[in-house]
Amino acid sequence: MKAQTRLDLPIFNAENVSKVDCGENTQMTCIEGTTADAYNEYCDAISNAGFEKISSRKETENLFTTFVCDKDYVYVYYTAYNSEIRVIAGPIESLLDEDCRTEISDGAEAYLASIPQPSDGNGYIIRIPDGRFLISDAGYRDGDRVYKALRELEEGKIVIAAWFISHPHGDHYPAFIDFIRDHYNDESVVIERVIFNYAYHELYNIKGTAGVEMNGREVIALYESLKQYAPELPVLRAHTGQVMDLGSATVEILYTVEDLLPRKIFNINNTSLVVRVNTCGHKIMLLADTCYDSAPIMIKTWGDYLSSDIMQVAHHGIWPSIKELYDSVRGEVAIYPAAKRNLCHYIRDTRWAASTEAILKYAKDIYIACDSMIKIDLPYSIQNNKEQVLSEL
Repeated sequence: MKAQTRLDLPIFNAENVSKVDCGENTQMTCIEGTTADAYNEYCDAISNAGFEKISSRKETENLFTTFVCDKDYVYVYYTAYNSEIRVIAGPIESLLDEDCRTEISDGAEAYLASIPQPSDGNGYIIRIPDGRFLISDAGYRDGDRVYKALRELEEGKIVIAAWFISHPHGDHYPAFIDFIRDHYNDESVVIERVIFNYAYHELYNIKGTAGVEMNGREVIALYESLKQYAPELPVLRAHTGQVMDLGSATVEILYTVEDLLPRKIFNINNTSLVVRVNTCGHKIMLLADTCYDSAPIMIKTWGDYLSSDIMQVAHHGIWPSIKELYDSVRGEVAIYPAAKRNLCHYIRDTRWAASTEAILKYAKDIYIACDSMIKIDLPYSIQNNKEQVLSEL
């Protein structure tokens, strides 16, 4: 008999089980102190309950499987370093589509470009060889800044295959809201999907390492804006281990807030979605504001698999305790989401000297992304510009 709802999921028989409300009708069950064999047994039980397995993969020692039924999906993943299983169940309309290929032939100019910011902010545009765009964050308010950047790059129809939002901080997502308000209904603009992973909004109201943060209202504002300005836009929830195939590019989800939960959130930056875009022979790591709690989880989960060619430096380059992450990524191209006037101070600040040293150890090229648009053609040839850029700071 075919399962009709995730409420028909088998019960996981274990001692250390906790449940988390992830918001938007999505629930997560965390099972500690378990094994890969228990993961496989539970996946078999889900299949036997009538759920259809649509994808399964193993990367390093981690395991990932997706199931669907009529109305819902179930995503199950096992992380070997801590012997934990996470079972996420949500409405099927929010399931990330893994096959995002298009009939459009490859051959378009490919590149990575930054969206200019009024200060230190995060926003990147990647054009893949089929001509579509991927956008990571957008930055501070002002959707026209994003639109002007896209228009500078594309005179014709703008097709955004995926827009990723990392976390609810004002230097990352507000321009997205302005963009959909002002341009979602433009005939010359198509957004195929927006992708993020926000936990239940109250979990973002915290007293932690950055003081009192009341970012739950930012979570609510994003969902309300989507319903108001872009009600037909697919809003998809990313999960660690998922891979999107766009034909001329793939996108890997390497970290979400679910990897941290049910532990307490002490800093909203620890909830940053991390994605890696693989295209034109390069691995482009977009770290958003990866922080001192999330970075160790990524390292333990993925190890050397994190190695990438092009790296967006985390949190403008001012985290003191994630040197080991940069030693894992080893990016030959380092992109700083900072204004030059600020970076000249950051890079000399002894508080983050260890992280800066690790970044510069591997980087051969440095780009400063916020003051004006930078454009990096793909495939990329190393320019060996590091010493020149550092001398101008």
